[in-house]
Amino acid sequence: MQPSFENTEVPQENAAPMASSFEDETDLRRRAVGKLHARRNFAVQVVVYVLINAFLLWSWASGGFGFPWPLFVLVFWGLGLFWQGWSLFGPGESEDKVAKEMDRLRGRR
Repeated sequence: MQPSFENTEVPQENAAPMASSFEDETDLRRRAVGKLHARRNFAVQVVVYVLINAFLLWSWASGGFGFPWPLFVLVFWGLGLFWQGWSLFGPGESEDKVAKEMDRLRGRR
């Protein structure tokens, strides 16, 4: 006697976790790629910051060391770069806060 394959459908409760797992992996990959792009862009911005400010300091020094106008660029651009770096590499949220926020987004509160 051959086995019957009439009822080979996957029950709905078993099918949902597979789809959810796939969506979680896709979302996780998308977030990881986004973070890698953000880190690469930050590194490029640091190099540009150093090069441009070196040029500004050189031009200020070759002009006779008058009013230190390159400091405005150094300080304000540097602050923006600092905060961008802090958001990328600074301490993140605790796992408790992340879990609570995930539950809130799922509607469990």
